[in-house]
Amino acid sequence: MRLRKRLKAQHEIMEYVILTLFIVIIIIGFVFFLSGWNITQLQLDKEKARQDRALFIMKYFLSSPLFTKENSVFDDTKLDAFRSLPNECTELGKIIGENWFAEIETFNGAKWEMCTQNKNYSAYIVPANVYRKFTDKAELGTLKVGVYG
Repeated sequence: MRLRKRLKAQHEIMEYVILTLFIVIIIIGFVFFLSGWNITQLQLDKEKARQDRALFIMKYFLSSPLFTKENSVFDDTKLDAFRSLPNECTELGKIIGENWFAEIETFNGAKWEMCTQNKNYSAYIVPANVYRKFTDKAELGTLKVGVYG
């Protein structure tokens, strides 16, 4: 009789230990799941912030009198003058921040690059017009603006 009670007690203790272990495993799995989900959300938020910043810089370039003759029409003389500055990226970085680049290219092959580096980036490419002072004509092209990170 004592042996049966003892075996029954050991059996109940083992059930309790296994149940406790099962609950602990479920809780640990849930914690890992929530941590992974949170990390994924943070990465998505970071990427969205980079894209929003690239969009802001693109809008800045399209409307800035530093680069445009009129709204969304780049002036090639202004682009050349800006590109010839010794610290153009640092100076413009004071206005729009660091780690960005811009490329303006006409379909005829003229190209202006500002602050380009070989890094991972998020970018927008939009059609743009470039007023060529020498020929007194506007040429079609593209504006590519991006943020490194």
